[in-house]
Amino acid sequence: MFEYHSRRITLCLLASGFMLVSHAACATIIDATSRVTAATVLPDRAIITREVKAHVPSGAHVVSIKNIPSGVNEASLRVEGKGTAAIKIGAVEVKHVYLSELAGEAERAKMAEVEAKQDERALIEAEITALDTRASFITRLVNAGAEKSDVTTGAKIDFQPEKWTQAWSLLQTGMVDTQKELAAKRIALRKIDVVLQKLNQELAQVRSTKAMERRDAQIHLEASGESDVTLTLTYQSNGVTWQPVYDARLDTSGGELALEQYGQVRQQTGEDWSDIVLTLSTARPAMSSEMPPLRDWRVGTYAPPPIAMMESSYNQMAKRSAPAGAAMDSLAAAAPAAPEPVAIEAELQQASVVSTEYAAEFKVPGRIDLKSTSDATKLYINTVKMKSALSARVTPRLDPHAYLFVEATNTADFPVIPGPVSKYRDGTFIGNAAMPLLRPSEKADLSFGTDDRVKVTYKRIKDDTSNPALLVGDATIVRQYETKLQNLHKTDLPITIYEQYPISNDGDVKTEVIEDLTSKDSIKDPDNRLGVVVWKTTLKPNEEKGYTLGFKVKYPKGSPINGL
Repeated sequence: MFEYHSRRITLCLLASGFMLVSHAACATIIDATSRVTAATVLPDRAIITREVKAHVPSGAHVVSIKNIPSGVNEASLRVEGKGTAAIKIGAVEVKHVYLSELAGEAERAKMAEVEAKQDERALIEAEITALDTRASFITRLVNAGAEKSDVTTGAKIDFQPEKWTQAWSLLQTGMVDTQKELAAKRIALRKIDVVLQKLNQELAQVRSTKAMERRDAQIHLEASGESDVTLTLTYQSNGVTWQPVYDARLDTSGGELALEQYGQVRQQTGEDWSDIVLTLSTARPAMSSEMPPLRDWRVGTYAPPPIAMMESSYNQMAKRSAPAGAAMDSLAAAAPAAPEPVAIEAELQQASVVSTEYAAEFKVPGRIDLKSTSDATKLYINTVKMKSALSARVTPRLDPHAYLFVEATNTADFPVIPGPVSKYRDGTFIGNAAMPLLRPSEKADLSFGTDDRVKVTYKRIKDDTSNPALLVGDATIVRQYETKLQNLHKTDLPITIYEQYPISNDGDVKTEVIEDLTSKDSIKDPDNRLGVVVWKTTLKPNEEKGYTLGFKVKYPKGSPINGL
C-alpha cells in the first residue's frame, strides 16, 4: 500500500531544439529502468547523475522512473536526453510516495533476520519457563516428602520408609536433568542475545531515515518516431557527505613530510550505488551566495529596569510557562541523538585532482560501489609532498624535553581543507591532531613528539628573598633560571626556547624581568602572550648553549604569596 502526492516541475529542456506540443490527455505511461551512474559528493550533500533507459513509440508519452530516494532536492532536478529518433522533453512531475513497508531491500532482509532470531529467542524463553516450573514441582515434592503431604495443596503423599531411597534417587535425577537443561537453554539465550545485538547494529547501519518514503519522477516527452531513449537526471540529494582525513608521514632522515589525503564518504540515501563514477568536491553551495547587508551599528548606555518591573515581568513569564515536565520533554525531543561510532572501511585508490580558483575536485579512478549504510568508506585521494623545515621547541619550565616540529608548506595548487590528521614519524604513530585550512603556499606547524637528540637541562641558579627591617614595606624575591641545550643530531638544528616569568594578578604585587640576569637577544613572543620570553638559535652538531632568565617579585611584607 502506498499514497501519492505529486508536484510538477517545468523544465525548459528541448533535446531537439523544437517546441514541445503537449498531448498529455492521450500520453501513455512507460515504466523505465534507472540507476545511479555518477555522484559528485560535497561536504554536506551530493550531486547525483541517474541514467534512465526506455523504449518509446512515436508520439507523446510519460516516462516513469520509480523509487528515487526521498532526499532529492526537487528544485535542483534537471533532465536531458537523446534517442534514436528526435525527442522533445517537456515537464517533469515528482510524486511523493509513502510506503506501508520498508522500501530498502537490504533493510527488509536484515529486518527478517532480526524477526527470525527474536522468534527463536521467544521459544527458548518458553522452554525456560517450563523447566522452571518442573524444577519448582520437584522442589515441592522434596519439601513435602518430610511431612508426607504437599505443603501447597495439602494432598497426602504415600512415602513409605522402604520407598524413600528409590524416591530420592528419582527426584535427584530429575532435578539434575532439569538444571542441566536450564543451563543449556540460558547459554543458548545468551548466544542469541549476542547475535541479536549484532543484527540490530547491522540494521541500524542499513536503515535510512527516509526508508518509508520515496519519489517517483514522470517525464513528459514526444518522439518523432519509435525510439530507444536515454535520459540523464541530475539532482542534489541529502544523506551523502564526505570529510577529509590525513596521514602526515615524516621521514626525519631526509626531513621530508608526505601528507596522504583520504576522503571519508558516508552514503545514507537508502539506495545502494554500484559501479559509479565518484568525485569528491570541496565546494560548499550551502553557504550563502549573497553578501550580508550592512545595517546601522548603534551603541548606548544600559539602564537596568526598576526591581518592581523585573518582578512583574518574571511573574507574567512564570504564569505563561509550561509545566517543568513538559518543558523537559520538549527539550529532550529537540536534542539531537548522539552519533554512534562507526567503523571505517578502507578502499585504497589513487584520485586525480581538478582544481579551480574556488574549489578542488578529486576524481576517483575506476568504478566505485557505495552501499547505503551508516558506516564510512575511506578512499585514498593522493599524496602531497609538503615543503618542510624541521626545528625543535622547548618550554623548559613546563617540560625539560625538546619537541620536534615541522613547518609544512602546501605546495599543491589546491587548498588542504580542515580535517583530522594522524601523525607518523619514521613509520611510528605519534598522535592525532587537527589539520588547519592551508591554501596554496600557506604554512602550518605540526608537532611530532619529543626529540631525544636534543638534551635539555633546566635548573634554578639563584633564589634570594629580602625583607625590610621595619614592620612596613615590601618584601622582594629574586630568582634566576638557566636552560642548557645540546644538539646531538648530526646536522644543524634550529631551536626555539619559550621561557616564562610570573605575571601579577594583584595590584600590591609587582613583577619584572631583571635585565642583568637575563640572556640577551630575546624576541617578541609570536603569540603575544604575557610573561613569555623567546629566544631562537641554531645549534651545530654537539654544540651546547645556555640561556638564563631572571626576575623579581615585590609584595607587601607579611602577605602570603602564591604561585611561585
